[in-house]
Amino acid sequence: MTTETTMKSREQLYEIISFLDELVETLQPYKKNEQVLHLIEKVEDMKQIANERTAATTDMTITLSDLIHSLHGQSRELSEISNALLESMKKFKL
Repeated sequence: MTTETTMKSREQLYEIISFLDELVETLQPYKKNEQVLHLIEKVEDMKQIANERTAATTDMTITLSDLIHSLHGQSRELSEISNALLESMKKFKL
């Protein structure tokens, strides 16, 4: 589930960045105008924010995946211990 969310987030990021790059490229000839220059700076800021948020989503996905793998390993160990304990209890008689 989280991997799918991350992949969708990345796809959306690439589309947004591509659009913003086209916008900046179109505005470049007019960057002598202060308003246009300010707009280009804002677009660059938006690209950076989008990259940072997508990176945060990716980091969260990796962390969750690591946690699930760890919990699975611990669960397997506890299951083995429990089975060994049950076998030992079968041998023990009062």
